[in-house]
Amino acid sequence: MPVAFEKQLPATVADIEHLGEMKDVFVRDVDGRRAEFVMPVGTERPTWVVYDGAAYIGIVHIWRGDGQPVWRVQSTGESFRILDDAVRALRRPASWSEDRAQSVRWAANMLADNSLVVISMKTTDFKAALTMQIAAATASGTILLDEDIRFESVDDPASTSRNGTGSVRAATESTLAQILPRLSKVLQGHTLVSYDSESDRRDLERELTRHFGSSDAAAGWLGQAWWEDAIQQYAIWRGLWSHKDQTYLNVPSHDCETAVAGCQSLLAKLKEMTAPPFREPYGSFDSSDVQEPVS
Repeated sequence: MPVAFEKQLPATVADIEHLGEMKDVFVRDVDGRRAEFVMPVGTERPTWVVYDGAAYIGIVHIWRGDGQPVWRVQSTGESFRILDDAVRALRRPASWSEDRAQSVRWAANMLADNSLVVISMKTTDFKAALTMQIAAATASGTILLDEDIRFESVDDPASTSRNGTGSVRAATESTLAQILPRLSKVLQGHTLVSYDSESDRRDLERELTRHFGSSDAAAGWLGQAWWEDAIQQYAIWRGLWSHKDQTYLNVPSHDCETAVAGCQSLLAKLKEMTAPPFREPYGSFDSSDVQEPVS
């Protein structure tokens, strides 16, 4: 086998100025483990056999569809913008098929739950004041809540409520008081699905603690709903396995500008998880994708 060409390629195909500059053999460190790429003899197409250590794990090639070229995993037909993600897909454990089936069932159960409420929170303005956007929607996408709650900055709202110390200047705390009845009606008694519910629940608990002046009262209020976290389930469904962490990597949510957009993004993920398996047809390689290296 030829000696691997030690080179860290650009993250995406689109970043490569001339695909012909890519070597027949190259290596890439992905999550702390070496992946080696070898172009089969006799092909002119941008296709590489991938080895994880000494073990063959699959084949990737550059696929040109209607948009920008992407990395394509031959065995599954999946396309990835980032080469590392293609390697992570090839490194999936044998249990992934069963793990993924469980995550699909979870998403289907969520969408079938008549009490489902999708919730999204976005915290902004960390300087003179803190603004928390909160939005909630039904499984059909109907917006139930879309509010901004503004509070003045605090030293430590959690410790203040417990110990009665610290400087709390909640000049507009009545804003939360005004929407709390509506918030209770929308959230309490429902199954709440959030993309990273741990973070969202913590943020909401912080403001409720400040409002009630008691962490126990805040916990009691939050306990009247069943919280579900979508981020781990979606990570399993995507199946991007990290060798370093020995787990499926969480997929960052899209940079949603508003909490309402966050609800819409989460609903789209749930529906994506429950959609029938889809395999894109293989596309043809444009001759412009492969160029001779400049001498």
